[in-house]
Amino acid sequence: MKTIFFFLLILANTLCYSQEKLNKELKKQQIDTSKIHLINKDLLHQIIQSGDAEVYWVGIFVNYCKGTPSFLDNMTFFRNEYKSRLGVILCSSEKYKYAKSMLRVLSENSYTSFPVYMIDGDRYKEKGDSRYKGFEFRNDICEECRFTIIGVPYSIFFDKTGHIIKSGYLFKEDITNFLKTVLK
Repeated sequence: MKTIFFFLLILANTLCYSQEKLNKELKKQQIDTSKIHLINKDLLHQIIQSGDAEVYWVGIFVNYCKGTPSFLDNMTFFRNEYKSRLGVILCSSEKYKYAKSMLRVLSENSYTSFPVYMIDGDRYKEKGDSRYKGFEFRNDICEECRFTIIGVPYSIFFDKTGHIIKSGYLFKEDITNFLKTVLK
């Protein structure tokens, strides 16, 4: 029992430290900290467990991938189509220092749903290629995803109990057919 308590205490301190680190960088860039939150596996599961949506769409992206504009358009379209039935959790794989350019990309693509999330750079190491952090996060939250190459944007759909119901590099038609089936 004592061991579990100390583990939880260390985990809580780590999460607080990571969020403080992100907030410090956001303030340095003069960004409203309510628009961008930290995300990792534990926080993702808290969001899903505390939410009211029937399905959650976790989207992992980087700022300047050629697929990002259509990915953001799709997220906006389906969020508007399904309203509160679909929870959208948009996760940036970028380094914290690129938060301002991330917001610019979102604005240029008319994405206005906040908060958005930056993947925890302490838990998922930031290497030279921004996709690597997203790869680590994706593999942590999705066991079966480990067998596909990383690229972005990447989609993972969860049911309201936190079970994965679909994942992959999905086009609008794939998402349309899938959501019509699960959100009848």
